[in-house]
Amino acid sequence: MKVKCILLLFLALTCNLNSQTDFDLDKVLQQLNLKKEQCKTELITSKRLPYSKNETVVVIPEIIEDNGSEILFNSHILIIDSVSNQIKNKYFESSETNEWDSNAVILSYIEIDTAKYYITKNKRAFGIRLIFYTLSKMNPYSLETISLFVSKGNTLSKILNKYTAKEYVGEINMDCDYWSIKENKYFSISKNRSNNFFDIIVTNEISESESFQNEKNDECDEKVKKSIIRSILKFNGTEYK
Repeated sequence: MKVKCILLLFLALTCNLNSQTDFDLDKVLQQLNLKKEQCKTELITSKRLPYSKNETVVVIPEIIEDNGSEILFNSHILIIDSVSNQIKNKYFESSETNEWDSNAVILSYIEIDTAKYYITKNKRAFGIRLIFYTLSKMNPYSLETISLFVSKGNTLSKILNKYTAKEYVGEINMDCDYWSIKENKYFSISKNRSNNFFDIIVTNEISESESFQNEKNDECDEKVKKSIIRSILKFNGTEYK
């Protein structure tokens, strides 16, 4: 079934998104006063910054609540010295506001995105992508969000907050009766500026599919509608909106 195949392909691709983890986790956790058992270790990820020598981004989800049906996380976003494992910059957000939770919609992967997000000529941001999906066969769903961060002193500043980058929604009634809508959003940097930061051009590729039984030949027909919508994210002095 095409809907299932699309969702499985999405999950297979995201399986390859986990970044390298070539750092000393114990040393980093010690600086945060955390223990491994307090964290969702399978979601911890890291990636060296290609544009900053000897710096590595580390993402650590700290478990705040796990009642069997839902897990809530505090989020720790760090830049560490790749040699000494000392924390150089950090960002913390509690489970009350970060929406890092895993329930019927499962937080399955965390990816560090080091694409060329030049927000000024000399300042480059990096992204944190969260990938969610459901196990429902009748109502498949997947979501990918992106947040952008920049260094600021010994902290990190979040300049884009949980922006929906990809989303897939489907409904299956039977083999030849389903619909789905898939959105993929891509960023490019504009030459125009808002509050001294370059605007971000968002290109949203939308694909709507519908399958139905053809009463004339009793075969399964499919209609696909594709469209592209472009929008602009502007920096308001605090974050992109």
